[in-house]
Amino acid sequence: MATDGARGGGATATDAKKNDGRTIWSYRDECQTWRNYDASKGLRYTRESIDAMTRAHESFGELTKDLDMDIDDPGERALNILRRERADPTRPPDEPTPLRLKPFDASPGDETCVVKYTFRNELTTIGEVVEELAEMLGLMPCAVSLVHAGRELGPLEHTLTDCGVCANYVVYWRVKNGIAVVTTA
Repeated sequence: MATDGARGGGATATDAKKNDGRTIWSYRDECQTWRNYDASKGLRYTRESIDAMTRAHESFGELTKDLDMDIDDPGERALNILRRERADPTRPPDEPTPLRLKPFDASPGDETCVVKYTFRNELTTIGEVVEELAEMLGLMPCAVSLVHAGRELGPLEHTLTDCGVCANYVVYWRVKNGIAVVTTA
């Protein structure tokens, strides 16, 4: 007996006649044409189902309008989100925000050496905090550095918020050795 080859799936010629000669390609072709469409079963989508899908699409559009899904460029989408946030911030940029300053070599849990500090959210720079702390300690501002989350905060022009410092965080100060102490006469 001869076989049909790859399209026959290894079936013999007599088996192909029994199965009406249908292959996977003939099923594919049948599904892609209107040849066997039965119009007596009615419409696939009714007016009610189309209206329901339209309402769902509109409500989805309302939910995602703030996400700028119509903008393809991710950079432009991020800029639009920033513009909206800056136009109506969740908290004012000059809101007083509490912060705790602690010496770097203080023992854990020691609250006696904590300095309570209030900074203006989004406006107070690291340089301003360093200058006020150096004045309080009687040191030169170049002798003091701030440490948060294991890294030194900087550059001095950045705000505390830029460096990830939020309300009620603990920021450590470190005095660099070898810097002269300011003396007032």
